[in-house]
Amino acid sequence: MVARLIPVLSPHWLGLVRAGVTGVGTQLAGVSLLAVAAWLIARAAQQPAIDALMLAVVAVRGLALARGGLRYVERITGHDAALRVLAELRGVVYGRMVDRGRDAEAVPSHVSSGPGDGDLSERHTRLVQDVDAVHETLLRVLLPATITLVVGLVTVPIVGGVAPAAGAVLAVGLLLSAGVLPIAAGWWDFRIGRSAWRRRTELAACGLDLLRGAEDLTTGDADRDHETVANQRIDQLARIDRRAAWHAAALGTLSQLCSGLTVVGVLVAGTRSTDLGPGGGTVTLAVLALTSLACMETAAPLPEAGRVWARSLPALRRLATALCPVSAPPAPAPSGPFAELLVRRVTVRADGDGTDAQSPPVLDQVDLRLTPGRSVVVVGASGSGKSTLLRTVCGEVIPTHGDVLLRTSAGVYPGGAAIAGYARGLTDDAHIFTTTIRANLLLARPDADWPQLRDAARRARLLDWIESLPQGWETEVGELGRGLSGGQRRRLLLARALLSEPEILVLDEPTRGLPPKLATQLLSELVHPAHRGADRTVLLATHAVAGVDAADEVLVLDRGQVRQRGTPRQLSRVPGPFAELRSRGRGPGSIPPASQRTATPGNQ
Repeated sequence: MVARLIPVLSPHWLGLVRAGVTGVGTQLAGVSLLAVAAWLIARAAQQPAIDALMLAVVAVRGLALARGGLRYVERITGHDAALRVLAELRGVVYGRMVDRGRDAEAVPSHVSSGPGDGDLSERHTRLVQDVDAVHETLLRVLLPATITLVVGLVTVPIVGGVAPAAGAVLAVGLLLSAGVLPIAAGWWDFRIGRSAWRRRTELAACGLDLLRGAEDLTTGDADRDHETVANQRIDQLARIDRRAAWHAAALGTLSQLCSGLTVVGVLVAGTRSTDLGPGGGTVTLAVLALTSLACMETAAPLPEAGRVWARSLPALRRLATALCPVSAPPAPAPSGPFAELLVRRVTVRADGDGTDAQSPPVLDQVDLRLTPGRSVVVVGASGSGKSTLLRTVCGEVIPTHGDVLLRTSAGVYPGGAAIAGYARGLTDDAHIFTTTIRANLLLARPDADWPQLRDAARRARLLDWIESLPQGWETEVGELGRGLSGGQRRRLLLARALLSEPEILVLDEPTRGLPPKLATQLLSELVHPAHRGADRTVLLATHAVAGVDAADEVLVLDRGQVRQRGTPRQLSRVPGPFAELRSRGRGPGSIPPASQRTATPGNQ
């Protein structure tokens, strides 16, 4: 991982070394200053001749000035080197994003479920933010650890040369403060971060349910359940924040305690040492104690450095993956009619690139099979993995484990770009441009004639509204659908997807924002072979269960796992979330959160 960042760091190694050297000089000056000051005070208490103290007085003044000057140079050189590395790294990352973006442009994102603008923008934004983690790692992890190591290697032998037992005590104290505590801090912060991430994800899912499915939830009387779950997640996050604050305070206390105990241990070891002369024992003990205290102070930032490292590690892994050159030869372009699409035991982890084996899976061992003329409906609450499954099917998300295979009459092809030519439809990142309704639809099929345009609008329940407008099809809409309601925007994107007539029609929440009755009718037509076409393959994700009776198969997802699988009639007869909603008569209601029901495997 770090090896992939070395080419970016190598042009600026001199600045980093300069920052490290001045940092070591600053700390050594501080240690020397305290040692000389201790000797001066202890020796002055013995009332020697003033000439015997003049050199120490000059040394104290010189070391104090040197420490302040070196600290200033250290901050300047350290931040300058780190910012130069960031500037270089941003350029490299941007170049890699542009290269990968060219591949994504092969499939129009406004009509395809392949790599879309929204997902690429999200990944690019995250990578740019991850670059800042390098700045934190250099200034708050790498430099403090290097400085502490060098100062310890210089100070411990000197103290050990005066009193071997005191040197051993100082070495143990440094090992605890600079080794054990940072590792414990990083491990604990990593655990707290994972727990907080899961709770934030669950809270975001509840928020999406409440925002996007407000009408459905209110109709199904499930809004209170979701509000209760959201409040529970908020309380859990508050407890996690309190634990994190307690942990930070405990680390500070332990670091100070370790420093104090080390100084006490050095004093005890020095008192019992036979190497100290009887005349200078008191002065030497004072010097040893304060030298050890100054040396331990250099390790004080390292527990916090351990926490910073734990927080930065996922970002560094993502950057290393982004900087990895793509040397694989291009996959052969598929040809021939679509015959089968297989998703076999696919797992996708939350970090998005599979580099963090500890991150929770968004999809966990999911299987799916699509054949011509088959309609499959994926049902689940927001955050259950529906959209990720669709994006994986379309080649936009690379599975951490498992395979996605496309079979045509000409052969079998791996997933990814091969599937993008067959699977298109409606996704959350689909874009509406500032132009007319007609032009927005023609993006999917520029050669479409008026009957085809009208048929796509009619099937999306949009034709009457378009023709009722003063300017009709030439009505201009704003960017991102400004001027349209949520339901109108969704139906316009649905009409575009229907107009493209792909072999695999992929639809993500096509009825979001629609009235319950209209949503049920539209879902029913989208999955019914008499309306969608007997040779049209449909993969549809929705949080609603009404209107899917004609589907060939229903998958109920919960936390990335397939909890139920079968036809709507079969699932209605077995215990589980699907039958629960049907038995309550909720119509367009949504699958409740897992914490509010008992999940059963059903026909899995």
